[in-house]
Amino acid sequence: MCYNSHKEEDSLSERDSQFISRRAKKTMGEMWSWMSETLNGFRSCFSRSRAFHIFVILTLAMIAKQDDLGVTSLIRAVGAPPSFYLCALAFLSAESWELATFWLKWVSIVSESNLMMVENGRIFLIADATKQSKESRKSPGVKKLFQESEDSSKPQYINGLFFGCVSVLLRGGGKMFSCPLSCTIHDGVQPVLEWVESAVEGMTHPERIVWEACAAAEEMGKEAWLLMDRYFFCMPAILMLNTAPGGNKVHIITRCKKNCTGYYMPAPHTGPGRPASKGARVSLMELFSDMTKFKTKDLNYYGTKRKVSFFSIVLLKGRCTKELTPILFVLSKVGITKSIFATTDINANPEDIIEYYCLRFKIETMFRTIKQHFMGLFSHFWSKAMPKLRRFASAAEAVANLESIPAASRQNVINCWKRVERLAMIMCVSIGIVQMAALKFHKALNEAGLRWLRTANGEVPSEASTQFFLAEKIRRRETTEGLMISEVLRQVKNGANKGVA
Repeated sequence: MCYNSHKEEDSLSERDSQFISRRAKKTMGEMWSWMSETLNGFRSCFSRSRAFHIFVILTLAMIAKQDDLGVTSLIRAVGAPPSFYLCALAFLSAESWELATFWLKWVSIVSESNLMMVENGRIFLIADATKQSKESRKSPGVKKLFQESEDSSKPQYINGLFFGCVSVLLRGGGKMFSCPLSCTIHDGVQPVLEWVESAVEGMTHPERIVWEACAAAEEMGKEAWLLMDRYFFCMPAILMLNTAPGGNKVHIITRCKKNCTGYYMPAPHTGPGRPASKGARVSLMELFSDMTKFKTKDLNYYGTKRKVSFFSIVLLKGRCTKELTPILFVLSKVGITKSIFATTDINANPEDIIEYYCLRFKIETMFRTIKQHFMGLFSHFWSKAMPKLRRFASAAEAVANLESIPAASRQNVINCWKRVERLAMIMCVSIGIVQMAALKFHKALNEAGLRWLRTANGEVPSEASTQFFLAEKIRRRETTEGLMISEVLRQVKNGANKGVA
């Protein structure tokens, strides 16, 4: 009796596992179908189908790669023939497709995913910069960079590329991801931007980061909060909201330095003479001296409920009368930690500003994903047309080195610059697809045997766990038959893609 009951239980568990396996296979088929349709949305960006297929191969290879050896890593990840190397290089610098058009398509695809986090009718954009060490002495944009990181294992100065990134917060299943929308070189390539007559020519790094965020909000047709760290709290970034496309849809939330100052609103004008444009100057840290004005409330402070004392005030900020802009400053105190937040939305709720700014750290998690898992910034592109850079050259000397290139050789340098930025953009698409797959199909991924790389903290796996799982499937060609991505991977294996037609 006991033996028979055990046999019955074993057969029931086998039937259950078979049912779960069939259900997971069906849902995984839906995931592969969704991924194929998402990549198929980029077809309009390419004038030739061969170029589109190369893009699909590189995107899937970016997910499947296991090392940081540049384009050769991508070729090895999908088992492409060696001849595909020159094909990929030609594609990354081809004039048959434009990065600006491609970027707008990616922004619209993310917008249509219905996964963006929305609060008070606004989405959340996060902007910051990251530095990628690069020893090349013949690459455009490589210059001497100062490391602000407090990590003692990092050198104070490095030679490398300075990337500016804009991302949007995605949310689902109790998890949030910072999905990269753009990742472009923001410093050291000013001469190249002039040669190609770029729309961001002559902009400083803070101006350009705000311009890209506003352009993304304009393409999405949504109002947005733009979360940035205290480096970006400067008048050029604030004034860019008045000139950038879609700037009226974006409000900045930043943190301020402790020496930040502002001006009270001017008193009502009485008597003869010109009315005052601003009131008395005030140091914001001095306002902490009177804690009777502060309110105390339990707020979600970096993921935990903390008692936060806060006080808000609207002050004028600007270097001259024409630049004066009203800013809402929110002073907060948590324990002994004093912080000052600022936003261009003077009607915002101070409590929301504190909680929203705490979401900014999500982009730091995204940078870790970029550097440790996808490694899309580890490109090895260089050009013989570049004069050799001195090993200890200053940043100004690196830019002057670029300006000295004769007109006849500039196109080679432009092609090298294009390859770096386009490969970084393909990396953004790969990360976004993995994140959206984790949010949309987390149940199917868990049922299909996804292995968590860290302790599970919810139903939705991390980008690293999802990428590890999908990479194995892509390398083994275990995608659903009949889909576009399956056909492209099959052609790569057979060596069908040889050269750009």
